[in-house]
Amino acid sequence: MATITERLQLADLFPRNSAGIITARDGLVIADAKRELAERLERFSRAKGADAAIYAEYGFGASKRFNLQEAKAELRSLTSFSEPVRRMLHRPFDRRFVFFHPSVVWSLSRPMADQMVGGDNLALVATRQVTRPQFEHAFVSRDIIEIKACSHDRNTQIFPLFIRESDSELAFTRGTTANLNQTVLANLARDLGVKLKSGTKECGKDEELTPRGVFDYGYAILYCPGYRQRYFEFLRSDFLNANDFFANETGQRRPSLKQNQFGFGIGGPIKEDEVLFFGSYQGTRQVNGIAAGQARTACTASLSTPPLTDDRSPGAQPRWRGLVPGETSARQ
Repeated sequence: MATITERLQLADLFPRNSAGIITARDGLVIADAKRELAERLERFSRAKGADAAIYAEYGFGASKRFNLQEAKAELRSLTSFSEPVRRMLHRPFDRRFVFFHPSVVWSLSRPMADQMVGGDNLALVATRQVTRPQFEHAFVSRDIIEIKACSHDRNTQIFPLFIRESDSELAFTRGTTANLNQTVLANLARDLGVKLKSGTKECGKDEELTPRGVFDYGYAILYCPGYRQRYFEFLRSDFLNANDFFANETGQRRPSLKQNQFGFGIGGPIKEDEVLFFGSYQGTRQVNGIAAGQARTACTASLSTPPLTDDRSPGAQPRWRGLVPGETSARQ
């Protein structure tokens, strides 16, 4: 218990993070093809007729936060309807295109979403909490993400691995700036007895600790069944949760979120082979500073053991593999 509770929070490991984008108008701004989406938004910008008819045609409804005529006018001022179209992780393994423009997207989740433009960055994606014990809400992405990318009913946080140095170029194309706590990396490298090499996007050698190596290792832990079963109660506390996007925006601290179940059972004979007794007790303790009365389970993770391995059996030796299809790391 001491080991797991002393570990850092994901938000501490990745200092810069945020929730995914909120479109509020999926029927208008999301499509499977880039050209289809650009043409749709151009038609929408010039649509005529009653507002109700336009809403019905483009599959979304009226909102107090959205002025239809102002949005259309702003779109008509664009010189290109293709330029704002971006790749987006809509759901796991479901990449689509989104019209990434403030006139029609409710929350662009900037500046974190800007770190993913171009597809040459990498980010950890995870929900802040889930509603059932089994945790399976983690993924990786090279694109911006939608707010429900990892869960249909809980917000998804994005943790970019690298941060831009300029508006036009990712840091690691000229000199890497990893979105990782440098103190944590230095301490980890010291504890492991390896050389810290934070200025690279490669996985590195066995005797090196790199940002990509830490990223791969952490993602593997999120999907290690033995780890999640062993620390199930701790993974339902809030010690690794990231703060909510809107709480960050208003300067509020991360709210408490804990849920624990406990109990016991006892039984035995009163009269041998004739009368038996059995009793059990189960209690639930919840501290929820987000939405009182709603049972929630915190989904969290730590960079403690076990190691990244394809073999989940006890005593298996670690084998390192890249997370992106087609990639193989130097730690095989």
